[in-house]
Amino acid sequence: SSILLYVCFLLSGAFLLSAFEPSVSFSKAVLSQIALLYAIFLSPTPGGSGVGEVGGLEVFSGLLPAYMLGSFVILWRFITQYLSAVIGGVLFFYLLFKDAKAMLR
Repeated sequence: SSILLYVCFLLSGAFLLSAFEPSVSFSKAVLSQIALLYAIFLSPTPGGSGVGEVGGLEVFSGLLPAYMLGSFVILWRFITQYLSAVIGGVLFFYLLFKDAKAMLR
């Protein structure tokens, strides 16, 4: 499942990049993210905060026009990092309230 997660990280960015700029090579889109993902995973900030956004601007600046770059990076970070955190948070609170309700009975 770890390998599948890593592949999904790479493919989600490549598919999103293809949606923004169809002329970009799919393999180039996947390869351009590898160093950035390692930088995010190794950064000392929680969840690679800041590293992913600034690094995304640098990595994707050669692949996208400047007017698309900011929107792309924010959407890319949301899909690859924050969406799973939001879903996990909602699920956590659902289970927390469900267990608390069961304990009060």
